Amino acid sequence: MRIITGGLVLIFLFPYNSLSQNVFKLWDNTIQGDRDDGSFFQIKKVTNDRILISGFTNSDSGYDKSAANPNHEIASWLILSDSNGSIIWDRDFKGSTGQDHAIVSINDNSHVLLTRARFYGDATAPITPGSSAYGSWLCAFDTTGVIQWNKRFHGGIDSLNSNYTILPYAATVVNNSVYVIATAQTYPAYIGGDLTDLNCSSYSNDNKDLLFYKVDPNNMLSNEWHHIYGGDSVDWGSSLLALANGDFLLGGVTSSNSGCNQTVSTYNSPFYDYFLIRVDSTGGIIWQKKYGGDKKDWLGGIIDSGNNEFLLYGHTTSDSSFDISANGSNDTSLWLVKIDGLGNKIWDKRFGSCEGFTIWTPFINEYFTETLDAIYTSDGGYLLVSNVRNSLPCGDVTEPGRGREDYWLLKLDSFGNKQWDKRLGGPGRDIAQRVIEMTPGYYIVGGLTRSDNAQDTSALAPGGDKSEYTIGVYDIWLAGVVDSSIVQGINNISYEPLQFNCYPNPAQENLTIQVIAKNHFKGTIYITDIAGKKLLQVPMNSPTQKLNISSLTSGIYFVVLSDDKSQAVRKLVKN
Repeated sequence: MRIITGGLVLIFLFPYNSLSQNVFKLWDNTIQGDRDDGSFFQIKKVTNDRILISGFTNSDSGYDKSAANPNHEIASWLILSDSNGSIIWDRDFKGSTGQDHAIVSINDNSHVLLTRARFYGDATAPITPGSSAYGSWLCAFDTTGVIQWNKRFHGGIDSLNSNYTILPYAATVVNNSVYVIATAQTYPAYIGGDLTDLNCSSYSNDNKDLLFYKVDPNNMLSNEWHHIYGGDSVDWGSSLLALANGDFLLGGVTSSNSGCNQTVSTYNSPFYDYFLIRVDSTGGIIWQKKYGGDKKDWLGGIIDSGNNEFLLYGHTTSDSSFDISANGSNDTSLWLVKIDGLGNKIWDKRFGSCEGFTIWTPFINEYFTETLDAIYTSDGGYLLVSNVRNSLPCGDVTEPGRGREDYWLLKLDSFGNKQWDKRLGGPGRDIAQRVIEMTPGYYIVGGLTRSDNAQDTSALAPGGDKSEYTIGVYDIWLAGVVDSSIVQGINNISYEPLQFNCYPNPAQENLTIQVIAKNHFKGTIYITDIAGKKLLQVPMNSPTQKLNISSLTSGIYFVVLSDDKSQAVRKLVKN
């Protein structure tokens, strides 16, 4: 479901401060099934007008989901939409655990989802004897969602904890090969399956290390190679960046002292520091560094800033100490570190709110769930998205809260100086996970919208920046945001968004179209199939109109309402 105006137009303006008054929400879209959808949310720009979306689902067909799942099995939900959030097609991958961590592209007609999987459903790749029940899974698909190939990587069987032997986090593509970083249990009991590197297997039962492996899509029988990196305790691999010269940066966190092949020790064990390793094209270590303070520091990701410089971003609870130059206003802040190609620190920046940021750490359900993302923007700066708890404006957060938790966007220049911030949310909890730039100054941010209590209708209802109800405990929520200082001319547009209802839905013979909050209306109604082909077209000269749709066969359609300024779309199920 969605509400949108045509092109780049102003819908809501919150002029609370001079920095954010030029930043507008253009549209928002709640994508939903009948159960829970959207955790481990991923989004990838495919073209200037197409995006791929994936995430957890256990929903059956209905609402926005077309794939049947009557037993409500856990799966990955894959969606292709346009740049305004309208669904073009969707499907699910059964056998997946729904813990999606990356979508990468091999070419224009081949994309790869990185997630976890079991031994059934669409996860049909050969299984190495002695493999654990769950493992890393790469699933390649074409532009229509048809699976091209799939490949798995599993650790060994251990009766106590076989679910968590391999935890994949990030992937990248170089010369048609796929490279993956993961976290692996490396105690001897977990060695087996596809995991054969014994270098770091002599430590405690809780030992975890970075796993880096290469997959050749032309060789489905085995992975090309893999390497383990770590010290004497817990090291998590979560970030991966391919460099122009063929090297890679592997990122994560460490609480280890030196040992195995790790040569740096954490500043204040058992607390965590950012952990970064530069390796060559075959995984050989070039150098390794740690960055942090006196408490907990979690690396969220790595950005290539050009000129052989890189930005590390994450969360910290540390005070000013060691590599951290500023104190925070509370117990959780965003912390950025700019480094050169040798890992030397150039500068660091810290941003905070009086009530802190939501962070899901590696210790919740034994998995690291991202609630922070950042991109290098077309103007040479950075855009970060995180989550801020309900509060009045405070610290670097300049707008009041919409609900219990909100999306928070923070725009920086190339030196890490703040340019603006923007808050987006509804009455409940909105947990941002990913952001992309579609065209200069036009961004899409997405994640979860949820209520902790399905009976709490106020948290499920529209409100604030959110225009639609939440159906399950949580749904996917997308918002388009524009920076009018980059997209010229947007300030001249100030009309109201076009919104309408269509009911009943599902419908069998008759459909009513009702325009919201307009006493007069003149426009056109289109009904299209899922490929966008127009099947019906009728003029609409009043705010309410009835259509006979008995000529349509059963299936999924789109109702498009347009006038001379904008358009809006609703999904229609025809029984």
